[in-house]
Amino acid sequence: MKSRMVGLGAAFALLAAIVAGGCAQEQKAEGTHAQQPSKQAPAATPKPKATPQPTTEPQPTATPRPQATPQPTATPAPTPAPTPAPQADASGEKPKRVEYAPHITIDWSVPQVEVDAKVVFREGPLELLLCAVGTKEHESILATEASPEKLYEALGLIGLQPGHPPAYDPQTQQAQAATGGRVAIDIVTPVGEGKRTDAAHEWMMLADAHTTMPVPRWVFCGSRKDANGRLAAASDGTIVCVVDFDSALIGIGETHTASNDALWLEADPSVIPELGTECTVVLRPLDESPLEITLTPENFFRMGDRVLDALELDALIRDRIRHNPDQKVVLTEASGEPNPFARLAAHAIVGSGIKRENLELHLLPRPEATPTPMPVEDASPAPDDGAAQPE
Repeated sequence: MKSRMVGLGAAFALLAAIVAGGCAQEQKAEGTHAQQPSKQAPAATPKPKATPQPTTEPQPTATPRPQATPQPTATPAPTPAPTPAPQADASGEKPKRVEYAPHITIDWSVPQVEVDAKVVFREGPLELLLCAVGTKEHESILATEASPEKLYEALGLIGLQPGHPPAYDPQTQQAQAATGGRVAIDIVTPVGEGKRTDAAHEWMMLADAHTTMPVPRWVFCGSRKDANGRLAAASDGTIVCVVDFDSALIGIGETHTASNDALWLEADPSVIPELGTECTVVLRPLDESPLEITLTPENFFRMGDRVLDALELDALIRDRIRHNPDQKVVLTEASGEPNPFARLAAHAIVGSGIKRENLELHLLPRPEATPTPMPVEDASPAPDDGAAQPE
């Protein structure tokens, strides 16, 4: 392990530069869009669509309808059944990736849900990030042929608990924000022979300032049941919403009006690929647990069974805060002599983007400095008062 890593002696010099501000700015510029050769990503070669399973009933194409005012009495959809274990194949091994439904794949190794989608909107005000095909393509960046009801089930199977969609209370005249299990959302698009991964909010910008959308609090609010007892998102197509739709399957844990003259977000054409680009929307439970890190005597960072050097830790932290700006870190010194690099490591972690109030330090006590003795002019003993004095 040590032979493949760079010691922290050199790595901390780099991280010290991060604290000074230079490295942080450079990595920001080279981070999320480093693989993007220009502001427009090349169109990808369409990939074949998954063959529908015989047990899946096709969903009818919904006709767009006027937006309904959210009501506080909206009934949340039922909680999904407990997560079933993947079935073993003929070799006895359980598959890590399975097609749960057409255009929906579950990767049990993470776990995460992957949804096939296509870019349908690049410029203008937004109400959604992802809608069902044939519904709200005029105000949603992405559209999918995946069933919202099957997606609801898949999200429940990977451990996400639905809350309730946004609503409006006419008595208090206040909007109620969506609630539910926290979700991390990424968008994976092909770039040449490789791929690019962006956090979903990086495809949107504030309508008034034209700056990147702040990291949102995505929640699995779970939509509601319509008059026929079906999931309202299935007919409305409201899969991932950025305004207050009471039929939203996934929303934001804060209120934002759906009024057309006051929409708060716009699509960012400098980031979004060309129309028709096929991509994958990746949904997984947001890991809000603290990063518990131990600084070893050899100046590496240990996280459970993993050992990281300074650059690997920096990359891990930056990936975490892309989805959770309030990520917490606990840094502990390994037993033994106090490590002189410990405080520099703490500064480097803050330089990677962790807020100071979210960094907890467990450092070994430092030895107290030994007082410097005062110079002695005459070390001979003082004469006894009772002794005879020379004349």
